[in-house]
Amino acid sequence: MRKEIVLYVHYSVNGIENINFPGEIKVVNKIPKNTKNFINKNCKIKESLQIQKFTQIGENVKILNNVKIGSNFSIGHGSLISNDTIIGNSVTIKEMVNIQNNVIIEDNTTINKSATIGQRSKIGNNITIGEITYIGDQVKVGKNCIIGNDCIIENDTIIEDNITIENDENIRSCSIILKR
Repeated sequence: MRKEIVLYVHYSVNGIENINFPGEIKVVNKIPKNTKNFINKNCKIKESLQIQKFTQIGENVKILNNVKIGSNFSIGHGSLISNDTIIGNSVTIKEMVNIQNNVIIEDNTTINKSATIGQRSKIGNNITIGEITYIGDQVKVGKNCIIGNDCIIENDTIIEDNITIENDENIRSCSIILKR
């Protein structure tokens, strides 16, 4: 007999009725220890959130309209995922991250604390984005890239595959970063 997947949702979450999950949803006063599927206290969920198993959503997270999230996902407290965003499998978003509208984040990506991803940006597979890094609007990051801490990647920039951008870099609008 197959065990049912359960998503534990703290009773203070606003928008529980907007969650589409492939298992049972239980509203609880306290999230059980060692659970792999939960939405913690004081989160706000807008229309049509689709999530998969092994989802962990921290306290005070806001997820706006029409967001799709793959399996093995975690997001830290105080983060925001804006409208019409798609997030792949095995993605970790740390605390206080701001993901704006119409962003695509592919599989195996980590976005560290206090980073911002601008609207209509695409983040490829196997990416690490450093703390307090700003990625502007319509930026495209290829696969297997590392973007350091405290970087600014301005609007309409393209970063090709297999690129490492060191800490404290500022890349101007409309740049194309190629592998040597």
